[in-house]
Amino acid sequence: MLDAATSGTFSLNGISYTSSGLFRDPGWTGHALAGNDFGLVQLATPITSVAPATLYTGTSEAGQVATYVGYGFTGTGLNGWKTLDNQKRAFQNVIDGDFNNPALLFGSDFDNPHSTDDSSWGSTTPLPLEGCVAPGDSGGGVFISDGTQYLLAGVISFVAVTDGNANADYGDFSGVGRISAGLPWIDTIVPEPSVSTLALGGGLAALCFQRWKKVRDGTELL
Repeated sequence: MLDAATSGTFSLNGISYTSSGLFRDPGWTGHALAGNDFGLVQLATPITSVAPATLYTGTSEAGQVATYVGYGFTGTGLNGWKTLDNQKRAFQNVIDGDFNNPALLFGSDFDNPHSTDDSSWGSTTPLPLEGCVAPGDSGGGVFISDGTQYLLAGVISFVAVTDGNANADYGDFSGVGRISAGLPWIDTIVPEPSVSTLALGGGLAALCFQRWKKVRDGTELL
């Protein structure tokens, strides 16, 4: 969460990069369901060894298969998240919801292969690699394919629940900020594509629990 950060260090391919500037989306209110959960980090040294992700500029995320990537807790759909081993993992899910805020958010429900009762949005049949975000994934990328390449369509922001327990088990929801909604602000900070700037969500690992607790306690999705 850039609200609490004054600097940052990032490691890519074994090389550390320090920040020279942090920028918070001015539309961020501290409430994940209100959207605008974006930040930009300017790095002091350009990254030349990794090609930057191409941002998705369209508005047709709904119904597409998305690949969620993060370093958060891991577990199973039956028991939810249990352990943190700092490994990068990915899962796929169909974008089939928007938390009643389609201009700024999209999301996916974690379908249960054993019961349709845990499905709230779209098809009740899970994908082979279906999953849900967990604490520590905040700020991770969500990618969709245009048939030739993967595009960064969103940034992981929160988990939402109907059962009062935000443990990322079957039936929970992955919440994502839409990159297309953040582009007008992003373009004011980074007028042209730059390998020295990263798009991040508001998720320093130490503060993810606080964010998620607020969402869990203040939201009931039907």
